[in-house]
Amino acid sequence: MKNISLIFVCIGFLFSNVALSQEADLNKKHGIPVVSFMVQLSSNNNDDRSSVLGIEAQVNLPVSELFVLGFHGNMQKQKYGDIEPGRVGGGVSLNYYLPLNTMTPYIGIKRTYYDEFFSKTQDALDCLYCSNVLKDYSGKEDFVTVGINFGNSIVQLDIRTSDNGSTLTESANDPWGVGASYYNNYSNVPDPDIILSIGIPFGSR
Repeated sequence: MKNISLIFVCIGFLFSNVALSQEADLNKKHGIPVVSFMVQLSSNNNDDRSSVLGIEAQVNLPVSELFVLGFHGNMQKQKYGDIEPGRVGGGVSLNYYLPLNTMTPYIGIKRTYYDEFFSKTQDALDCLYCSNVLKDYSGKEDFVTVGINFGNSIVQLDIRTSDNGSTLTESANDPWGVGASYYNNYSNVPDPDIILSIGIPFGSR
């Protein structure tokens, strides 16, 4: 609950800065960014959602004056109950930008595909009681994205609209029979309901 409150405090602070900057230089480049880098976080996990902390990069390719294709790549630490997989994601979005005097709000739809960050986390030769530990992670989710480009900063919310969930499997095997041996399968691991991203834009179209 604290994290949700913090998200709305941050957004309120950014909007108040906009209200106070109406006399700012209107030539400030806050249009459609060429590239943006953002830090991502979400509220605490529970039975219905996970939490994430990570980074995301986005490259924009205009398809018209106001519509843009975004290509995304991210790295996240996900937490859901007792599991904390590291994952990488990649996806595409279609966004509509509306440049105003002091900011450029935008809205879009985004799909992201996820995979395991490191598939092998331990080797049986690492130590006497070590095993070959392998992880496999896969999933995809859809989001509605709303955000504002202020020129020197971006704030964005990714609101999950799908309920596909992800699958994590973890297996351990020691060919010499002295290390651990197990197989765990976690299915339908949900993404966060809302992901907050705060970052920096580069370039302007």
